[in-house]
Amino acid sequence: MNEQTPQQSTTRRWGVEFLLFALCSLVCMSFVFGPAMLNRAIIAPLDLPSALYSKYQWLDEAQGPVPQNHYIVDIFDHELPRQYASYRALRAGEFPWWDPYTEFGRPLVSEAHISGTDPIRLVLYEFLPFVPAYNATKLLDSFLLGLGTFLLLRHFRHRVWFSIAGALCVQFAGGHTLFQTPL
Repeated sequence: MNEQTPQQSTTRRWGVEFLLFALCSLVCMSFVFGPAMLNRAIIAPLDLPSALYSKYQWLDEAQGPVPQNHYIVDIFDHELPRQYASYRALRAGEFPWWDPYTEFGRPLVSEAHISGTDPIRLVLYEFLPFVPAYNATKLLDSFLLGLGTFLLLRHFRHRVWFSIAGALCVQFAGGHTLFQTPL
């Protein structure tokens, strides 16, 4: 008979628990970030300018005063341009030390929320076009936040269902979902 050792049983249990968390997380992510997961949209509020600023009405003349998404406006006018500048610099074989066009010049790599040194972002920017890399970075950051919380709760020996629920609550808490900056 093929009996399992206690270590094999524990390893198998952790694997099943991880898969259960990953499945729940991916289902929730598909509801929150569905189009971005399929690269049909970017996780950035590109409809905010035409809804809120009259100078940008030309972007979408059919856009009314209420935007479809409710991400924080700073993603559109602060983070997204800097990420694109970083992406272009890396693709040109340069390192994005400085953004001379914003706020009289600003060091990009010293801004933690722009995260010019995020290893996930750097790897994805090397191999993917901008929109899929930008989305994947944010999706991976969201998943890793939930995974870290799940592992922490399991480390403190909370029940599996509580650990999954707690991790998903942290992963999809308002600020983390709306800001979607590297967490």
